[in-house]
Amino acid sequence: MRNYIGWMLSSLSRKRWKRFSSAKFQVTFEYPQNWIRIEEERYQGRDGWFQVAAAAGDDGLEAVCQREAYHKFKPYGTKPKIKAARHFGRDACYVFPGEDQPKEMKAQSAFIVEYPAPVEIDRQKYRYLVLWADEEHIRHLVRTLRFR
Repeated sequence: MRNYIGWMLSSLSRKRWKRFSSAKFQVTFEYPQNWIRIEEERYQGRDGWFQVAAAAGDDGLEAVCQREAYHKFKPYGTKPKIKAARHFGRDACYVFPGEDQPKEMKAQSAFIVEYPAPVEIDRQKYRYLVLWADEEHIRHLVRTLRFR
């Protein structure tokens, strides 16, 4: 009985999510159904948002994560938190905001993971997928993230 109830709850909660799919960034994941498309790679709603990008970098994942966290405009505040992660066996990282993150950044967090193989976008090769989202939703987006 417990498994049946768990399945029902999981099934019901999944109906509140839509699937984002991008041939350009070669990725799919789920996002809340009330979010709307703002641009090709950016969606948002009253309770959150996400944006997808790609990053180059021949100096490794750690360097890419450091550059994101300590960008000169300080989008995560002066003391961002970098957390190492794994995604389907691949090294990855999260960047979470510090307490002094500017309010206009809307709780921006990042997830960066190396593509299984470099992708070409507008005639340039990229090694890393970058997913920006509000801190409340980023983990769910990542849990459902798959490369195409």
